[in-house]
Amino acid sequence: VVAARECRDSLSSSESTCSEEQHDREIRRVSSGHVYVKGRLQKVLLAAVQSRAFQAIMIGVIVANVAFVGVRVHMEMCSILQQETEVSDSVMSFFQSTRIAFLAIFSIELVMRLLAEQKHFFTGPERWWNLFEGLCLASMALEFFSLQN
Repeated sequence: VVAARECRDSLSSSESTCSEEQHDREIRRVSSGHVYVKGRLQKVLLAAVQSRAFQAIMIGVIVANVAFVGVRVHMEMCSILQQETEVSDSVMSFFQSTRIAFLAIFSIELVMRLLAEQKHFFTGPERWWNLFEGLCLASMALEFFSLQN
């Protein structure tokens, strides 16, 4: 934090002891729980995944996925229990497409966070959540690909 303040103060004075990029790296490292930003892509991804908008979108996707799973399971169970009501092919196709979409979205989100946080992804304070999320994603993929065969 001290290094970031000194760097910031030197940027505002006529004697600059660090570049703006160094300042941005130091601030990002301090504000993100010691994630040291090495390049432009990582800087952009870290800012994106830590933004409130990204987090709100992902919460919305999670809630939508929960609702989707609930509706899908309900329809499949009704179909099984009543044996006369069969889920149509178009509905099954919609379910399959939606499952692919959720799998893709969650995969992209996990890869973005992995690229942004790098080793901090595995060692930081959210490492257990990241492990849980990875296991959930693996479960989704396993279910999806096992149903394909």
